[in-house]
Amino acid sequence: MENDLDILVSRTDNGAVLELAGDIDSFSARQLQEAIRDLLASGEKRILVSLSRVAYIDSYGLGALVGGLRRARERHGDLSITDASAQVCRVLGVTGLNRIFDFPISDEEATEDMP
Repeated sequence: MENDLDILVSRTDNGAVLELAGDIDSFSARQLQEAIRDLLASGEKRILVSLSRVAYIDSYGLGALVGGLRRARERHGDLSITDASAQVCRVLGVTGLNRIFDFPISDEEATEDMP
């Protein structure tokens, strides 16, 4: 099956940014998990995940984000989400994950706040 998720990785002085575009579902969640795992393995402590171009996220996608947050915190780091669409925000709210993740207003604000 064709992958519906594009991941662009960029780095700032304060951490890494994952810009996602497409759907995060049972087929593409593994790609997100691997991207987060690779960044943490390379020594990144702070990861910002931009969801501005994510149209759909299912339980596998949510699991990939929660797993990434857990792995980051195990390494004394953090994983934050930014620019989620209204639909994705609703999913995060219904599942209670909006209370677990840090939600900066924008990518610029988020990278400024990264220690």
